Amino acid sequence: MPRHATPPAPSDSVLKVSTLMFTRFLLHVFDARARRWAGGLAICALASLPVAASTKAADRPLGGIAAIVNEQLISIRDVTARLGLMRLDNQAATSARGQRRMAQRALTELIEEEIKLQEAKRLAMKVSSTDLTKAWQTIAQNNQLSVEDLRRKMADQNVDPATLTRRLRAEILWSRAVARKYLRLVQITDTEIDEAVALDEAARNEPRDRLSEIVLRRDRAKSLENLRRRAEELQRLLRDGASFADLARQYSEAPSAKAGGAVGWIPRGRLPALLETAVADLKIGEVSASLETPLGIQLLRLDDRQTDAAVNPLNDRVTLAQVFVPVSADTETAQATAEATAQRVTAVATSCADLRRLAKEINSPASPDLGTMAIGDLAPKLRQQVLPLAVNTPTAPITLPNGFMVLMVCAREAAAPPKPDRERIRARLREERLSAYARQYLIDLRQVATVDRRL
Repeated sequence: MPRHATPPAPSDSVLKVSTLMFTRFLLHVFDARARRWAGGLAICALASLPVAASTKAADRPLGGIAAIVNEQLISIRDVTARLGLMRLDNQAATSARGQRRMAQRALTELIEEEIKLQEAKRLAMKVSSTDLTKAWQTIAQNNQLSVEDLRRKMADQNVDPATLTRRLRAEILWSRAVARKYLRLVQITDTEIDEAVALDEAARNEPRDRLSEIVLRRDRAKSLENLRRRAEELQRLLRDGASFADLARQYSEAPSAKAGGAVGWIPRGRLPALLETAVADLKIGEVSASLETPLGIQLLRLDDRQTDAAVNPLNDRVTLAQVFVPVSADTETAQATAEATAQRVTAVATSCADLRRLAKEINSPASPDLGTMAIGDLAPKLRQQVLPLAVNTPTAPITLPNGFMVLMVCAREAAAPPKPDRERIRARLREERLSAYARQYLIDLRQVATVDRRL
């Protein structure tokens, strides 16, 4: 095995960026998964839990070995524990073949983690209990659970916490190793940011589709007929109500498989003609027919569609006026009288000046001027009334616990597209470039590693 020169120790700025990369990775991966996990995310705070140390092959009986990575053992028990974590992640296999594929995927993940952990050990890198504690506190908060609740949920699902500890420890160390080795090579110029801003603005203002995919790759070991049969089976499972994301994780052979097949937003006209035509005919939530391409067979699902500029109308700013009509007593007569007064305001008012005059006439106890605000800042009940409202048009009486309200939009300012955040774009480009370096880094380590895969 070739010897590696130890890189120089990272500066404080390198460590800060690498920690930020890891935090973003955790929030992205686990927040997205939390929304999919039925019954909530069952993860516990692992800072206080022991991590199973790697065990040399010579120290364990051969019968329980799933793989050996540079003399470090991965046991069948390790694979079983990781499968438990995958089941928690809604990745339960639906067939015997699917279970075998999931077991192989679990083993591959463990092998890659072992390679990452060994590289971190070579670089003398460590993860502190504080790092893990902070990460798990953040995850718990983002899932609206306490750390104790997360621990209980994992125990309820019989998921071994050590396998998740191992995964997190490996990713923390790996992000730091990548930053130490490559961060100094990643310099994002102002010209690159300008180009990214132009692309983002073009994509924002043109029609686009948010897609997910399942890709069955064609190779020498798989005939096209076999791929067609598998695609037909997937279509049948989808018709029977199976989750597209679960099937993508189990069967798709594209990089998007780990994200449940999610590809993201694709501007119109950027796909090959066959796929573009298929997507154009889909409604949101529908899945395409099986599409044969040079890559193999693809199934596409339309998750969302944008047909015009991506400006959120809830960001529109409105200047509002009101008339509040209180109910004078807790009787049906008082209720009816107040409602009739509010209905008269709606029928008579044609401007905000009218509304202010009527508020004074009925001696409304509330100020008629509510000021200027974003529609999204209003209470949901009021937001629904104001969103479609034209200027100088009153709402119908809105029932409140203690009376009735009539609202009117005096002025409306349409929201402008958000200004590009150049520092956020710089960070995104840096992370994309570091991710590419990280993939190649892992490939290089994998090529020189001695891996005896037995499962």
